[in-house]
Amino acid sequence: MIDDPESVDVMLSLNFINEDNIMSYIENIAIIRKVLSNLASMIIASRMGLSTLDEGALKKSVEGLQDVVDGLENVKMAIGK
Repeated sequence: MIDDPESVDVMLSLNFINEDNIMSYIENIAIIRKVLSNLASMIIASRMGLSTLDEGALKKSVEGLQDVVDGLENVKMAIGK
């Protein structure tokens, strides 16, 4: 949620959020879920001794992407797709 009306006006004038963009994001949920699966595999590899993978960074990535997927799922339900 953006509380500042001027920021909302700027974003809308840039055509940053439109039906095509939103649908594109929703259509990519499956791809993002695949990335989440791959990141989870990398966390396991990190725990098994692959020290070149930063487990903390991987966990933050998973958490952030999961939040994105959850948000997109909410948008998807809200628009009835």
